[in-house]
Amino acid sequence: MTKNLSYGANGAYRRYKGFSLVELMIAVVLGAIIIGGIASIFIGVAKSSKLNEAVAHLQSNARFALDAMARDVRAAGFIGCATGDDTVLNINAASAPTTNFAATAITGHLVGNGTWLPSLPHGYTPPTAVGAPVAGTHALSVQFAEFPGLPMYSSMSSVLDDVRLESVDDVDLATRDLVVISDCSTADLFAPRSISNSGSVVTVGTSSPMSKLYTLDTDFPNGTRIMSFVSSIYYIGDTQRTNTSGDNISSLYVQHYPYDSSNPPIELSEGVDQMILEFGVKRSDDTVLFVEANDYDVPDSDITSVRVGLLMGSLDRFEDVDASRVYSLAGQSVEPDTLSAGNTFTYVSNDRFRMPFNATFNVRNNSN
Repeated sequence: MTKNLSYGANGAYRRYKGFSLVELMIAVVLGAIIIGGIASIFIGVAKSSKLNEAVAHLQSNARFALDAMARDVRAAGFIGCATGDDTVLNINAASAPTTNFAATAITGHLVGNGTWLPSLPHGYTPPTAVGAPVAGTHALSVQFAEFPGLPMYSSMSSVLDDVRLESVDDVDLATRDLVVISDCSTADLFAPRSISNSGSVVTVGTSSPMSKLYTLDTDFPNGTRIMSFVSSIYYIGDTQRTNTSGDNISSLYVQHYPYDSSNPPIELSEGVDQMILEFGVKRSDDTVLFVEANDYDVPDSDITSVRVGLLMGSLDRFEDVDASRVYSLAGQSVEPDTLSAGNTFTYVSNDRFRMPFNATFNVRNNSN
């Protein structure tokens, strides 16, 4: 121990004492412990903040995806007030994405490598680059007429007559679209030959004879209307993007008709690793049985609800994530691809944080 001597104000000696080596080592150790504790807390808070941000991102993306699907599922099969088991939608357009609307109003598909089960939607060619469908996932196609459309302005004088409609500001029709003309007894699907707007009247040129002479019949509560025809396919696609660890990122896409290069698929929600669908089918005793969506023996008219399961994955990897967890989506087990023992539905095993989301939507036109 070092001792220093100096004179005080009264001329007496003062003795000063410094730190010993042991005391200095104890102080260094305590300081290191305190700094280490603060660093651990900071790292923990940073990890927790990053995880909370990832959870919020997954929840927001899942909510957006499910809301988008819900709107179309609820409208599936609608063709105006003519909607019903006994009404046939007459197909008068060669380019239509269906040849039998009753069988394609709502359809589930199991995506394979180049082939889908039961089959690809009519007229649809999947993309092979950005948005290419991911094998081992489900896809959902829905078709319906979009209400309210435009009410008829005057009766047709022949089945080849142009259709005259009342103009409505927030309803747009285009010649590349398909449209449905419907009263409460009959409906036709056709491609407009021409569309012109003159004042309060929209004139739609028909490209083929209608199945009947559509008139202004006051017996029909909604009258005769023309509505845009919607055909949409929801599926999991490859974004062709990767995260910082090189993991492929997939998203939920929707492809709207027309299915061509001028109308590419739209990326709805990023980070969707898996989608599984089940259809609720009404049985003779009015109970509902859920079956796998690609069960092509199920008539569309018997489908009363759709159960959707989405497995959302974070964009980046996290430490201490259980990459062997089995998730439940729409009543089906989803296993990591490294542990799967022949299960149809898997996900890529890595340290990305994942959350399952499940929702059930009623098909309004088949729910009674």
